[in-house]
Amino acid sequence: MKRYLSIWLPRWPIERRYQDDGPSTGLPLAQVLAGQHGLRITATNPAADEAGVSHNLSLADARAICPHLMTQEADPGGDTHALRKLALWCGRYSPWTTLQGRDGIGIDITGCAHLFGGEDALLSDLRRFLETFNLTARLCIASTIGAAWGLARYGANSQAIIANSHTVEALAPLPLAALRLEDASAQKLRQLGFRTIRDLLNQPRAPFVARFGVDLTRRLDQATGKEAEVFNPLLPSPHYRSERRFAEPVSQAESICQIVDDLAAQLSRELEEDGKLARRLTLYLYRVDGKVKALTIRMRQSRTVQIVRLFQERLDQLQEDLDVGFGFDVLALHAFDVEEAHAQQPCLPKSHHTNSGGADMDHLFDRFGNRFGFDKVTRFCPHESYIPEDSVKHIPALDTHEDPDWQAYFEMLGRKTYLGRPLLLLDPPEPIKALAEVPDGPPLRFEWRKASHKVVRSDGPERLSPEWWLTGDSRLTRDYYRVEDENGYRFWVFREGLYPHESPHWLIHGTFA
Repeated sequence: MKRYLSIWLPRWPIERRYQDDGPSTGLPLAQVLAGQHGLRITATNPAADEAGVSHNLSLADARAICPHLMTQEADPGGDTHALRKLALWCGRYSPWTTLQGRDGIGIDITGCAHLFGGEDALLSDLRRFLETFNLTARLCIASTIGAAWGLARYGANSQAIIANSHTVEALAPLPLAALRLEDASAQKLRQLGFRTIRDLLNQPRAPFVARFGVDLTRRLDQATGKEAEVFNPLLPSPHYRSERRFAEPVSQAESICQIVDDLAAQLSRELEEDGKLARRLTLYLYRVDGKVKALTIRMRQSRTVQIVRLFQERLDQLQEDLDVGFGFDVLALHAFDVEEAHAQQPCLPKSHHTNSGGADMDHLFDRFGNRFGFDKVTRFCPHESYIPEDSVKHIPALDTHEDPDWQAYFEMLGRKTYLGRPLLLLDPPEPIKALAEVPDGPPLRFEWRKASHKVVRSDGPERLSPEWWLTGDSRLTRDYYRVEDENGYRFWVFREGLYPHESPHWLIHGTFA
């Protein structure tokens, strides 16, 4: 059975600003936000509540009730951002966390509670941390998302664990607002005499659907478990996960690296047993003060030695900027982008298929990519185009496509004839000054980079026209020649443009070894 934990922070907008240092004053304090009808109260502290100031009250009325009320401007965007960070920190209890409105967090703890000694111990540990963060919280664990949400906000106790068989019984005395209904629908139901969820449980469905639509019955069925509800976590679920928890926080770089070594070994062993490999790994470091640091690496082969080495480099880069605070008490390693691992023969003597340097190249690509960015580490791949500079394209070195058969590709490109193209091209082609015997003939002499070359042999032309189906292509027809000068150097030159309608000019596109 599924189990969900809902955290409601009723004073989040006020308390989150003093999360590090605690409340700065015992005086009445409220946050205000400008609206269509002026400034209104959006949050209050306990002292303001005792003075009679309530949510959504106009500032003028609040001043009349409590003349010495202190105010500060509300920051909805900052509240949401800070709540998201707290939700990510709650990933120490389960990798599946989400936001519930502007003041709540939901956690799917299915299969996770036993790691803390049971649900009671999990709630106690969570409450201890939230109190350390100076946050007021109401917690509830139930079998449905809706039940946990409603009981956390409207239940009699600030901390509750509801057994799967008692869900309906626990929901029955709650007000209709616990069903997450729109305010207009809840108001109409109250006008009809319905006050609690118990009043709706045994009522016929058709009249409610006809008057209120399917939202009312859907919310009721979701809360009671008759209809499934999708849990949308903030982060994608990891395919594999390993973690370590510590009674005392760790802060030394050597200790962190040793822990990462153990986590990588465990994760690699699980992947190998299942015949899998991971392309992306994320290391989460949970600080005891509620901050979370995430380090992500991408790789071609998820091997223990390589994982440790890449994370070691990331930690070395962040050594000065990494704020360990009072230390990390949880480290978790998540594996994403998991694929089937295909067995490969590492070495086969006297075989033309042998690629003994493949693993080393993978390691090199991984190190360069994680250090400089994989968008900057690329390799060539064939592309269907007869234009030389377009006949290949750059793809990330991490791309898992198989190595292309370049010989077959060039045979296809040249219709099974030898093109005689250089291995390396100049990008872009460089202009040259050329002298030809006839306007559309090969050059007799050309000047390139302030050096003059007399042509003694030439082969061509190979005519390449622009791709007419590509709109906006302003390139002209090209005639390519392979030429050799009197010193034995060979070049690949071309004339761009045709006589007499265009203005031809000469360029060099590459040299032959």
